[in-house]
Amino acid sequence: MSKVTIQFGIGNTISKEIADTGEIRSSWLEALGADPSRVEYVVNGRPYVGALAEGDTVEVRTKANEKGAVRISFGTGNTITRDFHHTDEISDSLIEALGADPERVDFYLNGRSYEGELDDGDEIILQTKANEKGC
Repeated sequence: MSKVTIQFGIGNTISKEIADTGEIRSSWLEALGADPSRVEYVVNGRPYVGALAEGDTVEVRTKANEKGAVRISFGTGNTITRDFHHTDEISDSLIEALGADPERVDFYLNGRSYEGELDDGDEIILQTKANEKGC
């Protein structure tokens, strides 16, 4: 067994003693805000399944190009993919899991501020609101 860090998004980490990615439990992934049925593991910048060494960080990412999925992004490498049909379904906890403040972001679709219905394959980019006091 090796002590490893499992990470999903910014600031969402847990430490566990496991020997292999196959030992990562669905309940751990759910606690981090991930959908266990749609994840892949990344170690040292590459998709990975297998044995883990002491001190490894396993980055949990949502698989891309899922049918019926909408991708939500904030910053570089902070992406979650889920089944959404409207921007109203994007929860504050999901926005926080991406490292953003739900009170200070706007949704952008195709380069424009957007709130409304979503189609399969859409990508919503979260951007910090401009001209906010304290920015």
